[in-house]
Amino acid sequence: MYRLRRTMRFLDKRTGLAFDGIDIDAETWEEAIAQAMAFDPITPSMMLDTAVLTDATGTVIWTLRAPPSGRLTQLP
Repeated sequence: MYRLRRTMRFLDKRTGLAFDGIDIDAETWEEAIAQAMAFDPITPSMMLDTAVLTDATGTVIWTLRAPPSGRLTQLP
């Protein structure tokens, strides 16, 4: 079991961030990272800022600072 934690920025002029967390059930860390990158957190009022994936022990296995658009699909 892996845990993806994300922060999202508001697209309007509000300051601050919103936070969420998602559990990911995967056999390997590679599979967990692939699943984490597949989540599209973009809503009409928010975009991705950062993402952190941890394993069952809380060890960080992957992090991401999103590009200005907030879309993970722009990354290679």
